[in-house]
Amino acid sequence: TDTLYLQPARSPATNATADPLLTIQSVTAPSGDGPVAALADGDFQTWWQPHDRRAPTSEIGIAFGHAVTISRIELDLGPPAIDYPSRLRVSAPRTDAGSPVTIWEGGLAGQAIRAALRDAARMPIAIDLPAPIQAEHIVLTITTGDPTAAWTIAEIRAFGR
Repeated sequence: TDTLYLQPARSPATNATADPLLTIQSVTAPSGDGPVAALADGDFQTWWQPHDRRAPTSEIGIAFGHAVTISRIELDLGPPAIDYPSRLRVSAPRTDAGSPVTIWEGGLAGQAIRAALRDAARMPIAIDLPAPIQAEHIVLTITTGDPTAAWTIAEIRAFGR
């Protein structure tokens, strides 16, 4: 048989798919970026993308309004499916005001291919965190710019308790 791609096997630390959907209080992005309201409007035909579509770094912040335990993040790429972050970091602020803690960091090319095969309309990329993290706020940062593709997200969801 032919292999489309090979991704290392990894089992999530929790049963993240069983965790309920968390309520996102607000989503923020740097001034000049696209409308962040599109990230939670339930419409896959609207999306957010940074003002400088090919910047080497760009980020969005997700606030929950209170401390939650986050186990999984899902990003729906929607119609502009080719525009996914090639490398992404998920971080949370430290309670002692130190540097943010990196929760997860990695490439998303393999997950984007899997998402396209699973659901071509939504293209959901799932990021199962290696261990649940308790936080009121998390930040998603693209860490590698790409001269040929941008970072576009149609919908964002977080799961946990």
